Amino acid sequence: MQLIMSPTSPYVRKVRVMICEANLTDAVEEVEVATTAFAPDSTAISANPLGKIPSLVRSDGPAIYDSRVITRFLDD
Repeated sequence: MQLIMSPTSPYVRKVRVMICEANLTDAVEEVEVATTAFAPDSTAISANPLGKIPSLVRSDGPAIYDSRVITRFLDD
């Protein structure tokens, strides 16, 4: 899995903490992007049509976005 992220985002921080607590650091690759509302990154747009972060790109299904949804997915 890939986490499309920016290290300064508080929403990304929430997901990164969940990844560490669930011992999934080896299973999730962090892909750092520089994106803004006015100039979204192409990687962020390919994972999330709105171009927002965080987004979790899965190999076995569609990408998941929104930190609450991602953390619930990782908790299961």
